[in-house]
Amino acid sequence: MLGLTILAGAFLRWYRLDFQSVWLDEAYSIRVALLSLPDATKAAQLDVHPPLSYILLHFWVGLFGTTEIAVRSLSVLMGLLTIPAIYALGRALYDSSEVGALASLLLAVSYFHIRYSQETRAYSLMVLLAILSMFWYLQLLAKGRAKYGFLYSVTTVLLTYTHYYGLFVPLVQNLVFALYWKRNKPRLKLWLATQLILGLVYLPWVTSTFQQTSLKHGISHYVPASFGTLVSLFTEFSNRRMSLLWGFGILVLIELFSITKTGGSFNWKEPLQSLETFSWRLSLSRLQPTILLGLWLVVPIVVSFALEGILPTFTYKNAIVSLPGFLILAARGLKNIDLPAIRWVVVIGLVVLALRSLGPYYRTVATEQWRDATMFVERNYKPGDLILFDVGYTR
Repeated sequence: MLGLTILAGAFLRWYRLDFQSVWLDEAYSIRVALLSLPDATKAAQLDVHPPLSYILLHFWVGLFGTTEIAVRSLSVLMGLLTIPAIYALGRALYDSSEVGALASLLLAVSYFHIRYSQETRAYSLMVLLAILSMFWYLQLLAKGRAKYGFLYSVTTVLLTYTHYYGLFVPLVQNLVFALYWKRNKPRLKLWLATQLILGLVYLPWVTSTFQQTSLKHGISHYVPASFGTLVSLFTEFSNRRMSLLWGFGILVLIELFSITKTGGSFNWKEPLQSLETFSWRLSLSRLQPTILLGLWLVVPIVVSFALEGILPTFTYKNAIVSLPGFLILAARGLKNIDLPAIRWVVVIGLVVLALRSLGPYYRTVATEQWRDATMFVERNYKPGDLILFDVGYTR
């Protein structure tokens, strides 16, 4: 099933990859990537993001060029790798390959993830590294070996150098480590060593971080904190369908509990009477994975809302760092539906609705049409013509 999910995810992320014109943020990424590495790092300091995605794109365009498909294919690759990564994380969290498979399926058809896997920015890379950081975090806690501490440190350093919202991931991990202090105490020395490594490796970029927080142009498009913003965000997470939002919400609630059939059998000849013979047991699910995923889902949102007056940075695309927590909770909710027939009816329904919601995305022009504007100028320009360029953010 995972192989088919990856193939489907690849198709959905490659399909119409060059439909949207390269827009301002993508053009800036390409411009920086075409610079030398030292100049690219300096240019990144004038943006509001760390430099890793620009550095990777620098090498990528050197190999594949700067066509729309070429520059976006790096994000597609990162998005595609995220599908098996979330499978591994879901399986590790709940010791269940089915949870992993369901989480990977939900991610494969996720409009929100597909959209940012088709954009030449850092978002698909951030999601991939966030999942890998969480996976190695779990291995570190479970097995306590130095190699897992090393792998955790590498992926988390890369994450924090990819996007500032990546910093929420080690914050959540430290909160969970503290909440389960007694259980995690044997791993304390290894854990402190990894956090020291993170701090030391990130230290060279700290000055740039504070400099970037003063760049008002980079946060002028933030979304104000409100209940409506929350609803809109989770609707984006749910493929822009309110029906799917309700469905995912119910699944997240089901995740909290395990409902197991303890007696009775279904008879197709007398369905209503046979249902009366069923008996059920309601039990609380394993709390530690739920708390980890819940904090992963809410901490980036709550903290960014709380800091709005000081540093307004919340946008829907920044909050994509929380998407894996949301989807794995929903996948666990699906697993907790004890009747396989009903479970797969729900899964098929979710996938069909998700795929139907992708139609408008693939057909609708959603970015600034720099490509069309450039082509118009190239076709109609004559020597001596004056070109006026007047866009708000350039004034």
